[in-house]
Amino acid sequence: MLAFVPIDGHNIAGVLALEPAPEQADFIDTVEESLRKAAKRPSWKPYAIVNGAGKSIGFIVFGYGGGNECGRTEIVTLLIDKFEQNKGCGKEAVRLAVEFLAREGLTRRIHLDYDPGNEAAKHIYAQAGFLERGLDDYGEMLMEKDI
Repeated sequence: MLAFVPIDGHNIAGVLALEPAPEQADFIDTVEESLRKAAKRPSWKPYAIVNGAGKSIGFIVFGYGGGNECGRTEIVTLLIDKFEQNKGCGKEAVRLAVEFLAREGLTRRIHLDYDPGNEAAKHIYAQAGFLERGLDDYGEMLMEKDI
């Protein structure tokens, strides 16, 4: 069972040690880069994804919308450590993200984007009910899910 835990002094080392699988490294920012970006954006909230033993096995960043974007939250980053892939953790993390955001009650629509070459991401998001909305200006595939 996975859980989202705010990043703090107790888990930061485990979060910083997370790495994508080599074949996914070109599709995602490093954890350090994601944390740097989140520190500059108050609406971005990073979390460690921990397993039942409390070990960090992944990392997620939510970007909460404002202004015209109220009720819309972005999954900015989702990374499952290379040693935890192909165990269902990505699928469970996406399911948990939808439940987490629904429970908070601040979100009506979740959106995200991914590199069209990242078949693993496409599969996991589609399985969770996200719908493709076309390519953005940067060539990333946009997906959305209403909750």
